Amino acid sequence: MPTIRKEILRVGKHTYLDEAGQPKVLDATPEMIRYWHDQGKAMLTAGLSIPVPLEHNANARPMTAQEKAANRLLNNAGWVEDFEIAKVKDEKGQEFDAVFGMHNIPDPALAKKLPHTIKWVSPWISSFVDGAGRAWSGVITHSALTTRPRISNQTPFPDMGAALSLAAKAK
Repeated sequence: MPTIRKEILRVGKHTYLDEAGQPKVLDATPEMIRYWHDQGKAMLTAGLSIPVPLEHNANARPMTAQEKAANRLLNNAGWVEDFEIAKVKDEKGQEFDAVFGMHNIPDPALAKKLPHTIKWVSPWISSFVDGAGRAWSGVITHSALTTRPRISNQTPFPDMGAALSLAAKAK
């Protein structure tokens, strides 16, 4: 079960298309990077799972609660097991803070695709109340494997050899 360290989101203004196809701007400040990191760790500590679904689903349709739960299971590739903050550089060499997730991808065949045909992740940031009645506001609720990231300014998945060595060092 490979666990791969992957940048999710870095400091900066990110233009993306929302689920309705409308352009939006996300201003990821250093404080927001810290918030997403801290809240992600708190969610994991609280026993919540943060899924790694396969792609944004363009064929989404209204479903019953049972269909929705089954669909999530079928399209889930793994789980985010931890979060960290690290520095990343842009094309000009300027450093920024970024939140990284430790993505556990149990399927070895899928994990082999990551640095080659699946290069990116796309976070879903939303709010919810968990089963214990705790409110979580504006948190990363999943990190989707995608070929079309909504937040495009990110480093791609590393080569598997490098990814596994980084994962081993992080533990």
